[in-house]
Amino acid sequence: MASALAAVADLALPLLCGGCATAGTPWCPECAHALAHATAYPRIVAGRAGTAAAPDGAVFAAGRYEGVLRSALVAYKDHGRRDLLDVLATPLRSSFVAAVALRPELGRTPVVVPAPSSVRSRRRRGDVPTALLARRALSGADVLTGRTWVWAPLLRHVRAVDDQAGLSRWQRARNTDHAFVVVDPSTGRLWRGRPRGRPGPHPLVGRDVVVVDDVVTTGATARECVRALREIGARPVAVVALAATPAAQRGT
Repeated sequence: MASALAAVADLALPLLCGGCATAGTPWCPECAHALAHATAYPRIVAGRAGTAAAPDGAVFAAGRYEGVLRSALVAYKDHGRRDLLDVLATPLRSSFVAAVALRPELGRTPVVVPAPSSVRSRRRRGDVPTALLARRALSGADVLTGRTWVWAPLLRHVRAVDDQAGLSRWQRARNTDHAFVVVDPSTGRLWRGRPRGRPGPHPLVGRDVVVVDDVVTTGATARECVRALREIGARPVAVVALAATPAAQRGT
């Protein structure tokens, strides 16, 4: 009976592999093998001070934004394939592990701050796919890294930005320049100096922070996240991503 119902459901809503669009399965063995191979060695894709991505720390990515990794991420983000969440969370988790291994100075309770999603994007997609992916990747990361990760989605857009796709490096930098701000975790309001009634600094002051995003291209988004966090006194240590475009592959 279960097989018959599954067959009927498949006729109504055909299952397609999120990597190669093969019918009959949401994720085929060939794509699973290809993704595991493509993300077997998370690496630093941008170095330390003065590089294309973050002014502090290194940028880690699980693999190149191409092939099956790109196909799966596009399907997940833009075509509603939330069933690929666990498929993509595994390599992103390995980027967190690499960050700890290669940045031993990272504190015992690092704070994870996801790159913000615009209001327009949230309305179009109905959720925040990058944040969902990051949260799933952090599941189990405590045991693998020996760290207690603190989730803090405290970055927001303070002005509208254009879609980054198709923009040049210079245009991306200008598009995101001073576009993000950190919010007060207790009220959700923009943190500008010391709000009335809240003496003292922002709770992230002096904390080791890891910024997480899905794809690093020119590093414009990563730089802006780091700038906003440094402005309130946080200490960004690394940027972790699922994928990096070939243009971003500048490090080791």
